[in-house]
Amino acid sequence: MIFGNCSLSLAPVRKGSERRLSEFLSYVEAIPMEVLDTLECTWETFPEYLDQMDHHLGVNVGNLIGHTAVRYYVMGDDCQKRTATDGEIKEMQDLVRDGMKAGALGLSVSRNQGHFDPQGVHIPAIWADEKEIFALGDVLRELGAGLIQSGGGNGAEMKDALMSRLSEATGRTVVYNNLGQTMRRPGQWQKHMAQVDATTAKGIRAFPMCTPNRITDYFTMRNTQTFRGLPVWHPICLSSPEEMLKAYADSEVRKKLHDEAVEFKGGPAIGICSTWWDYMVVQTAVLEKNKWMEGKTLGEIAKTQGKGIIDCLLDLTIEENLDTEWLHGENNVDEEAVAKILTYPNAIIGLSDGGAHVQFQSGFGFSTRLLSEWVRDKKIMSLEQAVRRLTFESASIFGLYDRGLLRPGMVADIVIFDPDTVKPLPLEVLHDFPTGAKRNQGAGPRHPHDDCQWPDPARRRQTHR
Repeated sequence: MIFGNCSLSLAPVRKGSERRLSEFLSYVEAIPMEVLDTLECTWETFPEYLDQMDHHLGVNVGNLIGHTAVRYYVMGDDCQKRTATDGEIKEMQDLVRDGMKAGALGLSVSRNQGHFDPQGVHIPAIWADEKEIFALGDVLRELGAGLIQSGGGNGAEMKDALMSRLSEATGRTVVYNNLGQTMRRPGQWQKHMAQVDATTAKGIRAFPMCTPNRITDYFTMRNTQTFRGLPVWHPICLSSPEEMLKAYADSEVRKKLHDEAVEFKGGPAIGICSTWWDYMVVQTAVLEKNKWMEGKTLGEIAKTQGKGIIDCLLDLTIEENLDTEWLHGENNVDEEAVAKILTYPNAIIGLSDGGAHVQFQSGFGFSTRLLSEWVRDKKIMSLEQAVRRLTFESASIFGLYDRGLLRPGMVADIVIFDPDTVKPLPLEVLHDFPTGAKRNQGAGPRHPHDDCQWPDPARRRQTHR
């Protein structure tokens, strides 16, 4: 497992600031704070954190130094208010240098405009300007080691080639999220491929991740990030259940929600496409009289009832006290597009988040989905190619040169599977966290546009220290 992606590591951290650092991780990765509160941070520096990782782990682990953690450590609460001074950037560089020398795999940053804290403010890494990002990356150039990982890099790459410029300037491999088909930006995946083709032809090593999963969120209106970033809706989603119900019953609020999420008068949204109601499906209705809605999209239900989208959604939300279960999926719903993406040689198959976003989705069944659906059933690549993509290519990209091949002298990390029967498991909702908090496990529920979700390359960094 590779920890610390998307700028979110749990070190460095100053004593007394552990809970605030955990909050950044909690909202972005949808991990309940009641679970993160059970962590005992016995470290402050990144080297001390790596030392803690040495004790009795049952899995192989590698760690990235998170830009959000580094920025918060140096700037305190100002990390979400302003750009950094030259002195602060130097302090951040020193922290990254110490972490790399102690055995970190690399640095992680974020350009994902959907990365907020629980209060609705962008996480610290988003506040950094290019000068700061390139300065931290320059530490890896200086050391001649490590890779850079970025959350939300696709938008930045398509806007002004930030990912490829960062790789070119530092001489390091950059891996970023993600190359995928999405109804939010139809056709962008082809343009993204063309951009990557152009940069790799110049020898620049900036590669997007991709996934064989249909990326879906399983949620109730009591707890959702679907409407994050919308000026009216996002604060409502962060409020108490009582405040939510009051807001959703208000006709003036409904008009504002219609304007921003149906008419999109403020511009495109972060988490929904222009016809999101056609991709949001009732999974479980609470009341018996609403069971006919199960398996139907919000758009279909609104049409049947003769209501507008917002009125239909919020009437049901109030009637079922926020507890209607929904499945929302707009990404990787075009099978032909996904097949071309998965066979694209300049993309890295991964993007599981190692089981993060556990309140809404389960992304760690990607390897078994690739081997079953896309290799055995759809035959988009050979079994040998798929195994290579999942092992050697991933290990090489992350600098794990003693893994990924069956060869004398290589580490014997071996997975044995039956190619005739391997497949992802069905979705389960479990309550087995230390506090009994909910998490989703398995491949994911059924969706009208198909199925759902996957792990990462693996490694304990001990032998690199």
